[in-house]
Amino acid sequence: MLAEKIVILRKKHGMSQEAFAEQLDVSRQAVSKWESGSSFPEIDKIVRISELFGVSTDYLLKDTYTEGEEEKSSYCVEETEESSEDASCPALVSKEEAVSYISDIKQNSLLLSMCVLLCIISPILLIFLAGASTYPDTAGFVISSELAAAIGIVLLLLTVALAVAGFVFTGFRLAKCDSLAKGSVCKPGTAAYDILCRERNDFERPFLVNLIIGIVLCILSPLPLIFSAVSEADLFYVVCSVDILLLVVSVGVFLIVRVSVIRDGYEKLYLSYSINAERREKTSTAFSVLGGLEEIYWTLLLVVYLVWSFKSMDWHITWLVWVIGGVVWTIIESVFAMVKCKKHK
Repeated sequence: MLAEKIVILRKKHGMSQEAFAEQLDVSRQAVSKWESGSSFPEIDKIVRISELFGVSTDYLLKDTYTEGEEEKSSYCVEETEESSEDASCPALVSKEEAVSYISDIKQNSLLLSMCVLLCIISPILLIFLAGASTYPDTAGFVISSELAAAIGIVLLLLTVALAVAGFVFTGFRLAKCDSLAKGSVCKPGTAAYDILCRERNDFERPFLVNLIIGIVLCILSPLPLIFSAVSEADLFYVVCSVDILLLVVSVGVFLIVRVSVIRDGYEKLYLSYSINAERREKTSTAFSVLGGLEEIYWTLLLVVYLVWSFKSMDWHITWLVWVIGGVVWTIIESVFAMVKCKKHK
C-alpha cells in the first residue's frame, strides 16, 4: 500500500514527519493522514515523493513493483540522449563540509550579534560621563563637560568602528557559507543530511528559549528608567538607568540575532536539497536576492541609528531602531518564506 511505502521510505531516509512535510510544502497532519491511509496524496505530491526518495511512481502506486527494481538516482535524474550535454548535477555536501558549515554558522552568528551589541552599548560611557559632569556630587567625582564629551565620543567612535569592521568581516564569512548552500545539495539519507537534521532538531528548543528571553528583555528594559523616574531619584541615577536600559536591550538583541542567524543558516543548507532543477534554481536565486537585501538592510539601519543618535543626542530613545529593525526584518523573512512556499505548491 502507498501508506506503508511512504512510512518505510521516510524512515529509511531518517526523516521525521515534520521534515518530510517541509520538503513537500504540506502540513505534518497531512503526512500523518497519508501514512495512516485516511487520505491520499495528490498526483503532484506523489511525483515529488518519488523524486525525493529516488523511486518511481509505479513503485509507489503499484503493489507489484519492488523498491529494488525501480529505484533510480537519489537526487538527480540521469541524463537522456536528448538532454543537454552541459547539464550537470550539483555536488553533494560531504560530512566534513556539513560539520564545517555548522561550525562556521555558529561562529558567524556570535560575531554578528556581538557587532550589533557593540552598536547598542556604544553611547553608554558618553551618557554616564555626561551625567557625572552635570551631577558631580552624586557621581562622586568631578569631570568637565568638555572632557566628558571628548572621552565619550572617542570611545563611542572606536566602538562603532570595531562593530563596522566586524560587520564587514562577518559578511565575507556568511557569503562563504551561502556559496556552499547554493552550490551543493544536502541529500536525505547521507551522513551530512543526518548531521544537519540532528543539529537542526536539537536547536529548535534553544532557538525558542533564546528568542523569548531576548524579546522579554527588550520589553522589560525601560523598567529601571521608569522606576527611577517614579521614585523621584536623583537625576544622575536616572541617567544611569538609561545605561542599564541600553545594556538590557543589547543583551536581548544579542540573543535574538544570534539564534536567528544560526536558524537561517540551518534552513539554507536544509533547503539546498530541492525536488527538481527548476525549483532548485528558483530557490538559489531567491536566497541570493534575500542575502543581498539583508546586507543592504542592516547597513542602512546602522547609518540611520548613528545619524539619528548624533543629530538628536537622544541615545535613550534611538536604541529602538534595533528593536524595530529586527521586527521588520523578521516580517520580511516571513513574507519571503510564505511567497516562496506558495510558488512551490
